[in-house]
Amino acid sequence: MVRVLPARHARGARRQRHPPHRAQHPDAEPHPHPHPGRYAEPDAVPLEARHHQAEPEPLQARRRLHQPHPHPDAHADAHADPHSDADADPFPVGDPGSLENAGTGPLTATAGGTFEERVSVRARNALGAPMAEVPVTFTVTGTTGTLFEGGKKTVTVISRADGTATAPALEAGEKTGEFTVTATAGTTRPRTLTYAASVTARQADKIVRVGAEALVAAPGEKFANAVTVKATHNGADAGGVAVTATLVKDSLGLIDNDQGPYFKDADGNPLRTLDLTTDADGLLRLPDLFADENPGTYKLRLTTEGGATLVIELTVQAPEETETPEA
Repeated sequence: MVRVLPARHARGARRQRHPPHRAQHPDAEPHPHPHPGRYAEPDAVPLEARHHQAEPEPLQARRRLHQPHPHPDAHADAHADPHSDADADPFPVGDPGSLENAGTGPLTATAGGTFEERVSVRARNALGAPMAEVPVTFTVTGTTGTLFEGGKKTVTVISRADGTATAPALEAGEKTGEFTVTATAGTTRPRTLTYAASVTARQADKIVRVGAEALVAAPGEKFANAVTVKATHNGADAGGVAVTATLVKDSLGLIDNDQGPYFKDADGNPLRTLDLTTDADGLLRLPDLFADENPGTYKLRLTTEGGATLVIELTVQAPEETETPEA
């Protein structure tokens, strides 16, 4: 048998299961539930917090599908350094992509001479094609006194249609040694090329004696005739050439002499080796020579920078005694 409850009991039961919602002021204390144990509701969530609750994953996925994709560079631009030159043109207009040697040979000259070779470079763009109208600055660095023709340490030359720029001739200084020539082109990203160069001592390939007088002295006396020589290089006067004079025992000059003729130093002490230099005409007059008390035949060897040599014979002997006729 089925028992049917009166209608009022059914409605009351429904009201009991679903109590009516009573609005209350936001700042008011929440009303305690009359039967907390039987009809416990989930904790209330503030209205403003409901907007931040995570949406179900399917809904989030659907929304992402409809969102526009950012440009690939948008994120990078947002974090880009405004001072960075990463986007700068690696080869600005007017600046060459490279600077190369254009056939310059060894840069060597003797002191006071002119270099036969001239520094020449070629400017090319980023694609390797020659660049014309590019200013190229050449600079000499060193202590030899070498300068470009006209007495300048720095000159600027404009490249030609084939991209080449050639510096003026170099004039060697009086000091021997190494120096450099640097070519520079471009301002934003300059290209440089450095050449090593050197100045060598003046040289002579020949040295001869001037005059043919006999060089004879008595023991303890000075040689009456001075020794004069002339140095040349390729037939021209070799001025400013270093000459070493050494008194030796043999013609090859392998054994230095410790007796016989000698030069004198400032204090009058014997010297048997001297370093001298020819004048502007390649001439050299040696200092006075003196004989000690040892008679004999000796050798004076002269050697120039460049390898020219000359050996001169010296004689120390007592004067011949002559008989005085009786009256």
